[in-house]
Amino acid sequence: LVLSIYLAQDQWRSVREVAKRVELWELSPESQQQLDYSLALAAENLDESETAAPIWQKLYESGALPPSQQAYAAFFLARDAERERELEKAYSLGKEALNMLLEQSERNPNAADLGKIRTQLSSLMDVAETAGRLREALGFAEQYLQYLPAQDTERTAVQYRMARIYRKQGNLDAWKTTLTDIAAKNPGTVYGQLASSELKAAAIAEDAARYSPTGRI
Repeated sequence: LVLSIYLAQDQWRSVREVAKRVELWELSPESQQQLDYSLALAAENLDESETAAPIWQKLYESGALPPSQQAYAAFFLARDAERERELEKAYSLGKEALNMLLEQSERNPNAADLGKIRTQLSSLMDVAETAGRLREALGFAEQYLQYLPAQDTERTAVQYRMARIYRKQGNLDAWKTTLTDIAAKNPGTVYGQLASSELKAAAIAEDAARYSPTGRI
């Protein structure tokens, strides 16, 4: 009961105090599992992800967590894998975490963790782009936009990243269209200015190429 109260109030150091007090107790497997889960959450919230990682791994491999907690275990393991540059593992666990978070959202919209869903989509976009899976990176970006309100300034940042990915793909039409839209709708902002600068630089390069003997610069 005390542990559940501390969790609800985000009193993470108090969670650790509870764990110390009961370390000599003989707990049931279910109670030990919930204590471990609480300790992992406490470590994450105290910026001690390295401490949390082995606990998440044990909990994840047990397969005994409720679906919502299993989703968090996969989520935090995916973040740890991304920090360690283990892209394949980060991608696999990230996809699993996202699917479970979305299933939970569909089952009970009131319990949906939209913050974790957005974070996971952003992470998957990063991992996919770094791994050269550009089409999938764009897919995650488009999905991410669906979870951002119309007036959220983060939308422009995501769209600017999409423009960058389009250019990596060689899809210059989509790149130019996206930057033009950003510049027109966000004048005076950082991303609006960046988009305008890129478009101007591209126009100058195109003009210079016309006068180059080889047709390029």
